[in-house]
Parts: sequence; structure tokens; C-alpha cells
Amino acid sequence: MLYSIGLFILDTEKEILLLASSKEVVSSHSRISQLLSMLVDAYPKTVSKNELSQQLWPDDDVTEWALSRQISQLRQLLSSYDAETPYIKTVHTKGFKLEIEPKILNASAQAENANVDVPPPNYTSPEIIKNKKRNQPKLWMLTSFVICLCIGFASYYHWKPADIIYGDIFPKKNIILPTEKNWSSLKPDSIQYTPEGILIEPITFDPLFVFTTLTQAEFYQGAVFSIKMKVNQEFVDNKGWLRLYYQSTLDGWPGEWDCGVDDSIIKTLDFEYHCMIDENGPFTKVYANEPVNFGMKIHQVQPIGHAIIKSAQISIPATISTDRGWHTTNSIALDYSRGVSYHPTSVADQISTAIKGPANIYGSKIAFTIHIDDSYKNPNLVLQFFIIDKNGKWQDCFIDGGSIPSNVFTKICDFQNIEHPFVIKENEKVEIGIRPYGNIISGELKIIGVTIIE
Repeated sequence: MLYSIGLFILDTEKEILLLASSKEVVSSHSRISQLLSMLVDAYPKTVSKNELSQQLWPDDDVTEWALSRQISQLRQLLSSYDAETPYIKTVHTKGFKLEIEPKILNASAQAENANVDVPPPNYTSPEIIKNKKRNQPKLWMLTSFVICLCIGFASYYHWKPADIIYGDIFPKKNIILPTEKNWSSLKPDSIQYTPEGILIEPITFDPLFVFTTLTQAEFYQGAVFSIKMKVNQEFVDNKGWLRLYYQSTLDGWPGEWDCGVDDSIIKTLDFEYHCMIDENGPFTKVYANEPVNFGMKIHQVQPIGHAIIKSAQISIPATISTDRGWHTTNSIALDYSRGVSYHPTSVADQISTAIKGPANIYGSKIAFTIHIDDSYKNPNLVLQFFIIDKNGKWQDCFIDGGSIPSNVFTKICDFQNIEHPFVIKENEKVEIGIRPYGNIISGELKIIGVTIIE
């Protein structure tokens, strides 16, 4: 069935989403199409979170975080082409519903409903063409053209260096933080919105915190918080300094990390700087609707100068899901809560997940953020991080217990022999995971997140 939904066309049979005006393939991710199809079928009713989760992940016991992440990705995809239209509404405590009425674009259904002969819709699928009379001379040419166009779209979309990555991988993305609204300060009068950006003036003797808040589920390990700034000469002359930070809340307890930038960094009045969120800790992963503040701390000797935030964004690398789809060799129970954890009892108890094709991983370095208990800090223990490629070949890297810096740490593995770019074709898969070596381990091992470093 073909549906017109605002600026888009959904083909439920091919599980693709197109832009109606240009026929550009917006998404061929099956789960995106399935999620949108469920909301279309239920329109104008609400679909419960439980029903969506069961339909999208029938074989996995997933957390609500996974569904929230999928909804967030769909919203981001739609808004990247149509930021003005609210396509999906959250119905508090119940679920989600489609806000815009879908219209059927199936040619035969249109003719039946209107009781008249109507031409095919603007988007003509191969299925509709095949049902037309074969003796029309131009129809064969049109059929060939559409088939070639579809093959071209599929080939381009699967193999081009796109931001959307398939399988069990969340794509990389940029979150643009608005500079014309939604920023806060303990001294609200210090913030003014101007055509240049956010003007912060006057700056008091005390340090001033200026920030904006996000409430979307995300894994921020390896993300880069970037700001373009402009200050006046008085700011520099009065030893003005800036410090980027982000702050999340986990069960009411704040976690905060920052990147210091003092006056020695400010070489010009117009500059930009970046803060990579690489601190270890479970606060790098947040649930949907859990507030996360991104901002800066500003200070100078005399409250004379001013600063302007011209633009700000969060660049989040691609990640491998730790909310569903993991398994152990000996069927040991898994716990999904801000990651995936289990209690191995021997070196045979490895935990891994399959990355299913088609997929394309840019670069071959993988960062594993791990939480362990003290039983792993044993010099005789070795943790093996591995990828088993599509040909059954193992790639691995190691860390011994005596080198583990803390209970929460990040290990970066450079899988040198992985193809670059790492392409997994249709019906292919690779396995990625961890297993302990050495003494028998009974403590908990938790994978908070797995990031693909380009």
C-alpha cells in the first residue's frame, strides 16, 4: 500500500519512505517503515508503547528506552525535511499517534473510492505498472525506467557514504542547539537574543552558567559539543574565560563533565572550540525525557565585557545498540538498564550481538564503555574484545585486569584487518562482543555503550 503523509510517501510493501516532491529515498530502514506503518494503520487512534515494542521487536525483551530512541530517530528523520509539521504526538502514559492524516495513493483504491478512472499517482510503483495493460506502447518504457530508477536508488542508498546506517547500529547525527530561544541562566537578565546569537551581558563578578536542555534518549560517549563564539576586547582585557560543560541527571543525582578554556585559548575575538565527552561514567547514557544540560561557565575579573554564542551543536558518533539483541553463549540471563549486563562464570561465557547487513561502518575503531566490579581488577584476568567478521575470522584486542583504570572505563580497539569502509551486504552479519580470560569470574560485567570511531 502507498500512503501520502504530509511531504512523504510510505511504501509499506517495499518498506521505504520517499520524499513526494523529488522521489528521493528518505529511508529504507525496515524498522522505520514498520513503526510508521503501525501509526498509519491506527490513525487517528493512539498505539500503546507495549504494542509498538512487541511488533517491532517480537523476539527481544527490549526496554522503553529502545522504543523512545526509535521514535526520536523517526521524528528527527521527518523534521530534517519538514521541520514545521508535527508528525508524531506523544500521548502521555499511553503511547504515540500520527498527527497528520495519511492518504491512500494506491491507484486501484483511488479509482474504487472515487468511482471514476483516475491516473496513477505521482509516485508510480512497479506493482501498479505491472497491473496495467501490456499493449500500451509507452508502458514498457515507463516500467523499465522505474525499475532502473529503483535499482539506482537502492544501490546509491546502500553504498553511498550516508549518515543512515542499517542493522543494529544507530546512525551518527548532529543536534543543532537553537540560539534564538530556550537558553537559561540563574541570572535571566544576562541573556539577550540578537541577530548575531545569544548576547551574554552584563557578566557579574560571580561565574555565570548559561545552558540549554535536551530531553532525548542518547549515548553521549565520544560526542563533541562545539560552540562558535564572539567576545569583545573588554572581555579579553579582563581575563575572561569560558568553560564548556554538560550535566545529566540519573535518579536525581547530577553528573557533570567539562572542558576548560581560559583566556590563553582566546587568540581572536571571533573563534570556536570543542569539548569531547570522553569522561568515563554511566551518565554518558540517558533515557528519554531525562534532562541533560549543555552550556558554558563564563567569568571575568571585571563585569565589563560581553560574549556572544553564535552557534552550538552536538555531534554524536554512530553507536551499536546495547538495549536489545545481545546474547551469551551459555544462555546466561541478561539485564538491560542503561546498557546490557551479565554475570559470566567462565571464559566460555562470552556476550555478543550480531550486526546485520546491509550496513556500513565508517572506520574500524570501536570504543567499548564498560562497567565492572572489583573482581575484574585481577592481574591474572584478561578481557578480550572481539569482532568475528563475515568470513568467520576473529579480530580482537585485550586489556588485563591490572591495567583497568577504574570500575567504569573505555577501551578503544583498532581492528586493523577490517575492511574500510566496513561493508556488510544483505544476509551477511558480523558478531561483536566481549569475553573474560583467566580466573573464573562471578562478578557483573556491563556494556554501557559501543561507539564507532571514524
